[in-house]
Amino acid sequence: MFNIVIFEITNKCNFSCKYCYENGKKNNIDLDILLFENFIKNNRFSFKSCILSGGEPFVNIHWNDYVEILEKYNLDINIITNGSMIKELINKNIHINTLIISMDSFSENYNQLRSSNILCNKEDIIMLKNTNLVSNIYLQIILNSYSANISNIRDIINFCKENSIGLKFKLMDNYFFNSTSNYNLTLEQYVDIKKIIDDSYDKKDIFNIVDFPDFDNNIFGGCSILSEFPSIRIRSDGVLFPCEKMNDESMAIGHIADNMNCIEYKLNTVRKKLKYRMINLTNGYCKNCSYNNNCNKGCPVLMNFDKSHPRCLK
Repeated sequence: MFNIVIFEITNKCNFSCKYCYENGKKNNIDLDILLFENFIKNNRFSFKSCILSGGEPFVNIHWNDYVEILEKYNLDINIITNGSMIKELINKNIHINTLIISMDSFSENYNQLRSSNILCNKEDIIMLKNTNLVSNIYLQIILNSYSANISNIRDIINFCKENSIGLKFKLMDNYFFNSTSNYNLTLEQYVDIKKIIDDSYDKKDIFNIVDFPDFDNNIFGGCSILSEFPSIRIRSDGVLFPCEKMNDESMAIGHIADNMNCIEYKLNTVRKKLKYRMINLTNGYCKNCSYNNNCNKGCPVLMNFDKSHPRCLK
């Protein structure tokens, strides 16, 4: 049994975010819809929920066909988007359960890592909310040295409170193929933003779901791969990974056309590899590695490989 299956229905996007895990794989591929339906039909009782993602899912001109398949098999419809094309939902008058909007801010001044002037705007969100087409709307804010501007965070918090919209903050991830480490939050920025949030919400804010990440992740406690019910990502080319952030081919656990027994067997094999990485993060070998500061956040997927230390490639 899996927790969440994330279907990347396309890897095309109208943004080019420097921190995105898709930066290493840009082949303009849409997920085969027949394979998608077969997977849903055969395995819909093997996972708790699913999400349509990308790339930017609304860039796939047939995105509503994937939604219709989920409806056909009585599954909740959850979509994660950059928010720039949410009028698509209004235009097609499609009901969904949850819309997660991943963004930095409403101002282009704080979106320098997006490489785009096309932004999600407040008016579109309010317009969508007023249609009652979406049961739950959440903003997922990617915190970086630009977006962690106090005035920007207060603007987002006030907007969410005024419109009863959920709010989740996420620390920017680092990958070996990008160079975004210079945009990471400092501890001082983290503390300042956390205080603003704590002062803005209390237990009476029942209409808002506010989640804020730990600055120092727990190495073993925070990894969903090793949990009883892990989540899997199905890339647009049909390859399966045991984590939404993963693009490492050596960690693939199968293909969307494979049967579930084969997928689960490969998952257990990959789990052993990742557990080995996680153990290394805490022992003497990794303590002396030049990339320890990045890897020490506790994610085996985001470990930065140092070619001068070939053991970390195992």
